[in-house]
Amino acid sequence: MGTRGTKQKVITEIQYAEGAPDPSPWLDDLAKKEYRRVVAIMSETTGALQQVDMATLETYAQSYADFARLTEEIRKEGEVLKANNTVYTQANPKCALRQAAMKQCLSASAKLGFNPVDRKRASSKTMGKKHNPLDEF
Repeated sequence: MGTRGTKQKVITEIQYAEGAPDPSPWLDDLAKKEYRRVVAIMSETTGALQQVDMATLETYAQSYADFARLTEEIRKEGEVLKANNTVYTQANPKCALRQAAMKQCLSASAKLGFNPVDRKRASSKTMGKKHNPLDEF
């Protein structure tokens, strides 16, 4: 026989090297600027940024830069374009690209915990299961 009750689960978090390397050379200038800005902010919190986060951070930075660039281009060209010099109009195809960049940016930022809900979700996963006194019964 064994002891009664539930056994406490021990959750260990894998720790990778902290910090972030310089941004990759293939990032746009705006993406590099955003990458460095986020690294500076996240470096203030010990353990908030690890080497393994580099790909997600670069994805966020590049999609942020793409979103900003496409927004500027759409402002200049308009959201609706004339189709091949006719009277017909069509949506600017860059609007769909901007939407995709925004979704990718939001997805990467959620993985990095950029908003309060994502930070709370990430911290609750690392804290493990809270003790519930009713589990003893």
